[in-house]
Amino acid sequence: MARQGFTLPLLRGTTTLESALEQEEDMLIDLGYPEQRIEFFVSLYSSRDDIENIASYHLGLCPSDTCPWKPRVLWYIKRSMLENGYLVMDYIGSWTLDTNGILQLSNRPLTLRLHQLENAGIATNIGRSLTYSTADAYYLDLLSCHDSRIRYQPNSLSDADDGRAQMARLTIMQALLPHFANRELREGPFLYRLTDLHPSNIFVDNNWDIKFVVDLEWACSLPAETLRPPYWLTGRSIDDLTGEHLDTFRQAYEEFMDVCKEEEKSFPRITNTCLYRTELMGKGWQIGNFWYFQALDSPKGLFNLFHQHIHPIFASAHRVSSDFSRVVSDYWAANVEEVIAAKLRDKEDYDNKLSQRFKDAAAHI
Repeated sequence: MARQGFTLPLLRGTTTLESALEQEEDMLIDLGYPEQRIEFFVSLYSSRDDIENIASYHLGLCPSDTCPWKPRVLWYIKRSMLENGYLVMDYIGSWTLDTNGILQLSNRPLTLRLHQLENAGIATNIGRSLTYSTADAYYLDLLSCHDSRIRYQPNSLSDADDGRAQMARLTIMQALLPHFANRELREGPFLYRLTDLHPSNIFVDNNWDIKFVVDLEWACSLPAETLRPPYWLTGRSIDDLTGEHLDTFRQAYEEFMDVCKEEEKSFPRITNTCLYRTELMGKGWQIGNFWYFQALDSPKGLFNLFHQHIHPIFASAHRVSSDFSRVVSDYWAANVEEVIAAKLRDKEDYDNKLSQRFKDAAAHI
């Protein structure tokens, strides 16, 4: 047994066994990242000449031109990607560049969350070449990803009650989809957006003017009704927006919308009608789909978002009880009891492997 207080490194910071056992993520994967990062850096360094040659070739540059042109290339990428955020697309998906250099919207909508699920060994069943012509098909596949997390992540359930609570919420989330999704918008419009836009990806100058935006690889076209102001406007995590923090966020949301209304006057409407992006965002706040679509995008946050913001829309006078979870969870799948029993065995095996990981590491000190 690893001694109390013994820690292992993560990509950011360290963790004890006690802390690792409490995390919702698969910590066996996370504990392997530091060593993999070293291997990755070594691989990059050993291939640095090839990387430089390939980059220079595609940019049409000779080695001596690389540094002087870099700011201009970055400026062009930033400018073009931000302007693409106002493009109306025919499908839900991502851009690909084929062997002939032709840009096509032929890839699945690859968001960071989808990548994280697959990186953790969780099947998403969203093929690389899959694009969507209807919004509801995309939403149902996202809900299916949440189901897959329960089935494939070894520590997805802490106990039987937790399992039934998660299953019940996912069942109700699927039943509530028609309330939050606008049927008139099921076939579009679809807007090209940066889906991983958060403070650490935005670089500003001394005057707070935005100079650069990074992590553009997660850009894709998504249903227009999922467009929403960032949840981090007030510096709080999404599941911390309750009570007075929610009041503060509501005010920031309204201020953000006021600015957007003025700014959007210089852009065309997204349909032939008088539909503006700010109208969709305003309606989304009114009916609550701000929280619903945020929950769809957050495998870890769905549980709390449902409890804090979605459930009160329909049954504010009733708390989510254990009876609710016990009854509703039976409709998550026909073999709920079998799934729960299997996941509890997975959890026990996971805990044992995690404990052994710390024990082996402590023995080599």
